Amino acid sequence: MERRTLGSFCSFKYGKMPEKNRVTDDASLYPIFSGYRIVGYYDESNIDEGELIVVARGVGGTGDVKLTPAKCYLTNLSIAIDVDEEVALKQYLYYYFQLTNLRYLDSGSAQSQITISDLHNVDVPIPSMELQRNTVATLRALDDKIANNTKINNHLASPRSVTDSSPDIRRGKRLSRISARRAFSASSNSCFSNKGAHSS
Repeated sequence: MERRTLGSFCSFKYGKMPEKNRVTDDASLYPIFSGYRIVGYYDESNIDEGELIVVARGVGGTGDVKLTPAKCYLTNLSIAIDVDEEVALKQYLYYYFQLTNLRYLDSGSAQSQITISDLHNVDVPIPSMELQRNTVATLRALDDKIANNTKINNHLASPRSVTDSSPDIRRGKRLSRISARRAFSASSNSCFSNKGAHSS
């Protein structure tokens, strides 16, 4: 199977710090997304929905890879990854990095940090486009099922709040990771042969 560095088929850019006097709680505007959560609303966006990002700074999440939840304003706590989808699907990379996160890249000492230079050298397996699509379809269906179960749990548990730390939600996430690993293994025996590997 072909392996390539992210820098060979992706470009990167840091999010930006919003101007404080323009931040509002008006939910009709674009959400401000830090990579961790929505922290307010803004009158402009700098990234579309469903784009690949990596949390690059902060405590407890540096190295996590996510998809933007909406067209939004991405802050400087995260780095946007623009993927050449002739080579790899954004969602394939998203699911791959759910199992092989980028926390090992954290180069900060006093403060956690990942840089664009770090991301350039990350090595990933690139299966055929057909296998990427099949893997994404399998895992997206699982995510949809978990999301639906979460809604049901929220309804049944009302007024008790169900959070990400609730047993049912933790169980769903654990099953998601197990199923993801199986799906990747089925689509490519070598996807995890060099987990977290990067070129020197």
